[in-house]
Amino acid sequence: MAERIPDHFGPEKEVADYAMILDMIGTLTGIASEDLVIDKILELFATLYAPRQIFYVPMIDHSAGQLRARPAIPTDDEFIVSRLVNYESAYGWTASGTGFFLKIYSDLELIGIIEVDDLALPQHKEHYLNLALSSMSVLGLAVVNSRTYHALEESVTERKRAQELLLDQRNRAQNYLDVAGVLLLAVDANQVVTLINKKGCEILGYDENEIVGKNWFDNFLPKRIRADVKKVSAQLIAGDVEPVEHYENPVLTKSGEERLISWNNRGLRDEKGKIVAHLSSGEDITERRRAEEQINDLAKFTAENPFPVLRIAKDGTVLFANSAARPLLEERDVGQAAPTYWKKLSADVLKSGKVKKNVELEHEGRILSFTAVPVPEGDYVNLYGLDVTERKLSEQALLSSKEQRVNILESISDAFVAIDNEWRYTFANSKAEELLNLKVKNVIGRSEAPRV
Repeated sequence: MAERIPDHFGPEKEVADYAMILDMIGTLTGIASEDLVIDKILELFATLYAPRQIFYVPMIDHSAGQLRARPAIPTDDEFIVSRLVNYESAYGWTASGTGFFLKIYSDLELIGIIEVDDLALPQHKEHYLNLALSSMSVLGLAVVNSRTYHALEESVTERKRAQELLLDQRNRAQNYLDVAGVLLLAVDANQVVTLINKKGCEILGYDENEIVGKNWFDNFLPKRIRADVKKVSAQLIAGDVEPVEHYENPVLTKSGEERLISWNNRGLRDEKGKIVAHLSSGEDITERRRAEEQINDLAKFTAENPFPVLRIAKDGTVLFANSAARPLLEERDVGQAAPTYWKKLSADVLKSGKVKKNVELEHEGRILSFTAVPVPEGDYVNLYGLDVTERKLSEQALLSSKEQRVNILESISDAFVAIDNEWRYTFANSKAEELLNLKVKNVIGRSEAPRV
């Protein structure tokens, strides 16, 4: 099928492979014929990997279809189909050790199995397998699209629906590429950008021709981190990949904004095995990191609250307790059963489904007032406490003072009434009740009190 070729594999070839596969798989999802899709897949694999033999067997409702081979073979194909179907893992190496097999899935459904054997450059089989794995989802979706179109096309009345479904799935495929797309960047030993993909240009806000050929560190990183990140690049070029295989640093966009990127790095080698550049795939995690910081801030706000905050599960387990709430747990910890009082309160509130306020508790000479808030979808109750000791003492003092005034007025021998500016009774002692022939409980608050 393909002649044996000398190994001139290097970083340019790796970059070209990635570029080719990204370019070619995007067109597959619009093809309506499954046979044509399979032909294109075999053509793509033959172009990328230059093997002596490719086999493909489609899987329909868990059954193997007709074997496809490139080049065609004259022998009975039952043995080959059986070998492909009996592969246990999703991917791996062929028995010869010079190729690989790959099961193609779409939404967990097995669509087909492909075997690529006797690679022209078997020493690079891991790179080739990674390329194939990166395209598996789109290949599976392309086959599913073609099958869907074929099934719906058989009914004339369903043709419009088939076209709409095909368009929807084609859009899904494009969305998959857009969402799954990451910043892809190649930087050589001179710190010059040799490749950047569309996603990278979008993140940075530049056109490709404004980036390629320029020093990556001096033009697209904040000045304060350039020296540190240059050291990371130097480590990659020197072959010390493991410590910096995963790295995070901000990049500087055209507008001057900084975006935080999480990188996966690997070295690109020339034909002599020397690392001459590094290929980095980066994910923009700016918004995720901001959200994490906000969540952490909220978590600290609850933990640092000077008043007790508790979360009790439906089964009575303590899910959360800040430091102010720990003394209320009778030396129990998060993950353990709450004291009986809290278990019963939480169960009652969850059962009612209503917020319960002003649940008072005395603890170590202090009066605490809790609000219990049920969270039915989480099967737990949040309890928010306040120290109301001073307020309660003030209320008691006020009540005591009022009682003393009433006792004094009741003890005098004269009639005494109190009337507001609207001539309403606000108080009358027993002597007044007797003298005026009235019942205090009937006249307090009554308007137009009689003038005496």
